[in-house]
Amino acid sequence: MSNVKCVLSISFQNFRKWSEDYRLWTIAVLVIILCFDSVRIMNTIAAALGIKASLWIYPFAYSQYHMKLLYSLPIILTFCNAPFVDNNKLLILTRSGGLKYLLGQLGYIILASLAYYFFVFVCTVLFSLPTAEFSADWGNAIYTLAFSNSAGQIALKEELFFLNVSGYVVQNYTPFEACLITIILSWLNGVMFGFILCLCNLLSGNKYLGSAICGIIMAFSCFAENEGRGMYFLLKFSPLSWITLDISGVGLNNNYPNLWYCVTVYLTAIFVMGAAILIFGRKRILKMEAV
Repeated sequence: MSNVKCVLSISFQNFRKWSEDYRLWTIAVLVIILCFDSVRIMNTIAAALGIKASLWIYPFAYSQYHMKLLYSLPIILTFCNAPFVDNNKLLILTRSGGLKYLLGQLGYIILASLAYYFFVFVCTVLFSLPTAEFSADWGNAIYTLAFSNSAGQIALKEELFFLNVSGYVVQNYTPFEACLITIILSWLNGVMFGFILCLCNLLSGNKYLGSAICGIIMAFSCFAENEGRGMYFLLKFSPLSWITLDISGVGLNNNYPNLWYCVTVYLTAIFVMGAAILIFGRKRILKMEAV
């Protein structure tokens, strides 16, 4: 029990730094703007159609490839300095040891990633409350956006291109299911990015390799979802693309990755990288400089 308490204390120490980390405050403002814009698009289209908006925007907030980039960038910025070495490193390492220190940092990545995507979900719901239809169902606005050409015409007229509602998702999932699964997939992807950054920073001794690899993954997702249309098999190799159910959900053709394939790959990658961090990081953590 004392070991668990020690690991959790190291994890939550990073959360206590948030109040003084202006980079994270900037990230929060960016996310709020992104969520507000998604809700604004929904409200504009709903008002033009003469219907109420929907509370359940979250599963579609970053279904377009460029929105995936914008919502994923804060994860990269948050974890780019993993394993979060600071001036207290030697004191903490002396008292806890390298293994517990690294477990604490990995625990922080897991918890912070979940907190980030839950924050996105909460923002979309809160911003929708003043004009939304209170219903456990998708609501008229979502159904219209998913299945009606009139909504698409309004979006083109108003130049609203950043909210894409998939009929596959609406047909095969309830709002609760879609929101929950999207949070889980996004969370796993965020943890994977965090572990990539942590492992690469430890092995290379600098802060650039991990960010470069995450950048390549993000760029490839753009190609797979946009320029690579017609080559749907590429989506099976684009983990960032899997965070929305229009790519990884049910009701899609066999060329798309299925949900269990995506979860399995995420968990395998997280486990392998987590083990590598714990095996190779205990000695390398001593050589890292505070940032």
